Amino acid sequence: MTEAFRAGAGAGGDPEERRLRAALARNLVDFRHLLARARRAAAEGRDERAAVLCEAAAAFAMANHCGLFSSPELERLVTTLGRRLERPAAPHGPPRPEPTEVLHVCTEAGAVGGSTRMAWRWIAQDRGRRHSVALTRQDGAPLPAPLVAAVLASGGAIHRLDGAGLLARARQLAALGREADVAVLHTEQDAVPLLAFADPARSPPILFVDHGDHKFRLGLSAATAVASMRESGQRLARRRRDVDPARNPLLPTLLEEAPEVGPQIEARRALGLPAGARILLSIARGAKFGAPGGPNFAELHRPVLEADPEAILVVVGAGPRPDWQDAVRRTGGRIVALDERPDTGLFYDAADIYVDSFPFVSITSLLEAGSRGLPLVSCFPHAPEAEIFGADMPGLTGCLRRAGNWPEYHAILGSLLADGAERRALGLRTRASIAAAHTGQGWQTALEHAYAVAAREHGPFRAPRPDDAPAFDPVDLVVPQVCLQGHAPEQAIAQQLRIYPLTARLRLWLALAGAAGASSGCGARLARSTLACFLPPAALARLRRLTARRRRAEA
Repeated sequence: MTEAFRAGAGAGGDPEERRLRAALARNLVDFRHLLARARRAAAEGRDERAAVLCEAAAAFAMANHCGLFSSPELERLVTTLGRRLERPAAPHGPPRPEPTEVLHVCTEAGAVGGSTRMAWRWIAQDRGRRHSVALTRQDGAPLPAPLVAAVLASGGAIHRLDGAGLLARARQLAALGREADVAVLHTEQDAVPLLAFADPARSPPILFVDHGDHKFRLGLSAATAVASMRESGQRLARRRRDVDPARNPLLPTLLEEAPEVGPQIEARRALGLPAGARILLSIARGAKFGAPGGPNFAELHRPVLEADPEAILVVVGAGPRPDWQDAVRRTGGRIVALDERPDTGLFYDAADIYVDSFPFVSITSLLEAGSRGLPLVSCFPHAPEAEIFGADMPGLTGCLRRAGNWPEYHAILGSLLADGAERRALGLRTRASIAAAHTGQGWQTALEHAYAVAAREHGPFRAPRPDDAPAFDPVDLVVPQVCLQGHAPEQAIAQQLRIYPLTARLRLWLALAGAAGASSGCGARLARSTLACFLPPAALARLRRLTARRRRAEA
């Protein structure tokens, strides 16, 4: 255990800081317990069980921060399992700086979410190459039409990996990788790519896209290049994941060419919004607006709405929020919270100012709003060392109005609401700056550089350190305050089992429950997680919606 971790674990601080440190320490114990179980299974030759436990450990660490943003120990174990897979004896061909066959690897693809949109925009933008997509856990879920259209237009194919387990799917992916000049990983906690590409000599160059740069990451050992999407992400990758700067290019989020802004009055009429209002807009997944009991996004905007009786806050993605109702009532209903939806164009057309989500920023939405000529405002009330939780991105420098505290944020919004000319001028500057970095030739140049780095650095992975180095730095203390903390270790295990056929799933579940040991209580808790393993996807989704609704009502 590092000196930094020991010092942090015993440090003083206020009661909230001590509580956060204690929570991180508990999470670290649980993560190490999962990793130890995975090692035992691997030592016994139970590779399928070990792979499940490895992926569960990554899922747990991503949902329950434990002072780690990556784990060399976990990566090394998954790589060991991957090198035991049967694979062709012949090595992969030499790397090509200008690839023609690109294989994108995603865990699953959905209509909502920045990583999937990035993938289909990438494929559509990068003309002249054939792009295929491999999905490790899509199973029977429908695919977004734009992704399918982009792949087919490039001459590529979509592959739903359907092997009976993680190792079988890794073999399928390894075979697909043999036909690719470069593989692009859009994954997060997915063990399949690391299993598949554990042997660099028999794999293509790997470009790992660091979509969730604030999260625990799995798969870095398979990556010959790690593409950061913003400068703060680069700094964290180098400092806390030991990513070599030589293999860490900057690849901004790709946006579609922004459509011409539609008439504001017509957009408002279509959405049922007042024609003369001044509209603040925010669009993000519901989780980015926090959980009940945390920072209240509606309440944080109440002073602005009370100061300007013509202002309305429209929040797309938050859904029904009982904890916002007091702020809604006190502003005369001028806070409108809507469910997630993919068709957001009219909302951008109707808005005057775009306000970032909180406590979790939504950079893709900021970029999309700015590319339509809206001025952008965000608040970052954390320590500077936690910069990864602020809004930054190429194209936003000098345009984004970012406050360091809430009074400053309220003042910025009040000034922009009162000055239509400044709003329009700032929006135009923002639109031009984002277009230069995130569309067309500007973005394509960054992509060609990333491809070249992946080809140049292809070869044996240079392990940055022999073991994990947990720390309780200021950024680590912010993670549980900003990110919703997730499931228990046994729930992480149950979540990974869903891809297995029913008989194999039951067999693995029984083995893992038994191996957990009655004394630890984990076996009993894993048994209570049976529902997550065995319910059909539709029924499980309904159960999760009902549970979330009940929790909101209780709050």
